[in-house]
Amino acid sequence: MPDWLAPFHMPKFNDEDFLKKKAEYISRYGYTVTIPALSDIFKFGRVKEMSLQEWKDWKNKDWENFSADRLAELTKEKQHKKDRMMAMLGSPTPEVFSKLGAILTALDDAQDAISTMAAVARLTRKIAPKLLGKLFMGPVGWLLTVNDILNLLTGLGQTVAFMGFAKKYKDTVTASNPFTKKARAKRARKLRSWKPTLADFIQAAQTTEQVFGVGVSLGPITGLVQDVFHATVRMSTGVPVRFKLSPHFVPQWLTTAYMVMKTSSPWIAVQKGTPDDDFLSIFLAQAFAHESIFPWQQDWNPLEQVEDLQHVEIRCPIPTHPLTLSIMEDEGIEIEDVIGWPIIDKEWASPDELVDVYGPLVQQNVHSFFERHNHDSMGCLAASLVTDTAMYQIANMEGEDQIEYDYTAASKMATSLLLGNKYPAPWQEQKPGVTDIMIRYLEYYESIGEPMGYREFITVANRYGYKLLDFA
Repeated sequence: MPDWLAPFHMPKFNDEDFLKKKAEYISRYGYTVTIPALSDIFKFGRVKEMSLQEWKDWKNKDWENFSADRLAELTKEKQHKKDRMMAMLGSPTPEVFSKLGAILTALDDAQDAISTMAAVARLTRKIAPKLLGKLFMGPVGWLLTVNDILNLLTGLGQTVAFMGFAKKYKDTVTASNPFTKKARAKRARKLRSWKPTLADFIQAAQTTEQVFGVGVSLGPITGLVQDVFHATVRMSTGVPVRFKLSPHFVPQWLTTAYMVMKTSSPWIAVQKGTPDDDFLSIFLAQAFAHESIFPWQQDWNPLEQVEDLQHVEIRCPIPTHPLTLSIMEDEGIEIEDVIGWPIIDKEWASPDELVDVYGPLVQQNVHSFFERHNHDSMGCLAASLVTDTAMYQIANMEGEDQIEYDYTAASKMATSLLLGNKYPAPWQEQKPGVTDIMIRYLEYYESIGEPMGYREFITVANRYGYKLLDFA
């Protein structure tokens, strides 16, 4: 439902509880400037407000009363609100300027709405009958006057808050002082003109965002400018300030892919006796995860983003899904009692610890899997997936141009045989020892970096009685 009164609201100030949490956050983590994502600025609809019954169900954690889509929608919205709260807690802007910003936001929202109404009224006066159009002259003039007054107040406040240049475009289309003859003359010209300006479109987009949830929100931009200014002041006095991208910069599918990459190795390390179908699913998820992030990773090396990697610690995956949390609560399980890297049994671990502990176990379990499926289609598919994972993993870290693809002599020989309409008979039908002889020939050619030719392979196969079959 549209919220027609959304642009007209009182300033929203931080309460004492928030200020206390902010002080605790700053003392622990320091100041952080969060750079907004495009999705924070351009809005394409809002989540439907929770009904009274939904509020009760959410509070009581009766997740089964929500549809899967509604639960996912509300969970995502809750996370977005949490992200915005975390950005506010880490903001380097002093509280006095935050209060001033809240006042300016209220003034600016009202001014955007009034300017939009004036633009609509001017257009209506143009297309309405002449007699009716004259009746609009007075109201439109009043709207334009109020708009200029609010614009002056906003401009003065922005100058004080060091945000004025963030919305400089508005100063080029409105008079600074609404009471001068120049301003009155400009309003008169605007009153006679019905064509909307660029500023009218921008202000209309801001108004529709508040009323309908579709449009543009410039709040994150002005907030960023203010945060950057005060961050610069703090850094000049020796206070450290971190900069980070908004969590909304990363799409949900990409977050899921990173989580798969983070959790698959520990899963494989501890899964002795697990059905092989589950192993194949993990191999498939790993390959898809590395392949899906490939375009995102180009021209960005994650290893270059971390200083002193050997002293960095990585936190174990933490349950966040409401249904998982609900089940844990029903069973009386506290998250703090069960989280931790498997085997390592710590919440935080260094990359060296993860590699040293999981590496040998992953290698052992994967090799055992391939020993069980060395001659079937599941093993063939798994080998292809593991190979793709390794190639994409290296390309994601170093760039595709740093990867050189090659194949073993056996692989090249297999391709040649297939092109020659032949394939080896099953190893059970081969003479004892002849398969080992052919493998040694292939290994020799592989060691000297040359492929074994098709004709030579056929000659050696005939010499030792290595059985080849023709495709029907």
